[in-house]
Amino acid sequence: IVAAFLGGGFGASLRFVIMYLFAPRYSFPVITFGINIFACLIMGFLCAIFIDKTNFSEPTKIIFTVGFCGGFSTFTALSMELLQMIETQQILNAIIYVVITVFVGLIAAWTGVNIAKLL
Repeated sequence: IVAAFLGGGFGASLRFVIMYLFAPRYSFPVITFGINIFACLIMGFLCAIFIDKTNFSEPTKIIFTVGFCGGFSTFTALSMELLQMIETQQILNAIIYVVITVFVGLIAAWTGVNIAKLL
């Protein structure tokens, strides 16, 4: 529990700083998209590393995966941004956003796994 709390606090804080510094500059939710895709890449990489290399402790795995990646990425922000797009009749943008987020997120996770396999 403490490991998830510590990693999550760091991940959420980093997300907040990035959102605070960059989000007001874009009308399309580029920052949330970028954060979520980067978190997918990191998660894929870490999971592959943790599976192949067993010398990591369980708390270390939890700090970085459940904690950091869980706190850094944000499904709630994605959901609210989609809802705002739908409410403002930006249906096509909402569809594009959800499709590219899921598709590119999957590719990012796959890329992270494959980068880890090269090590």
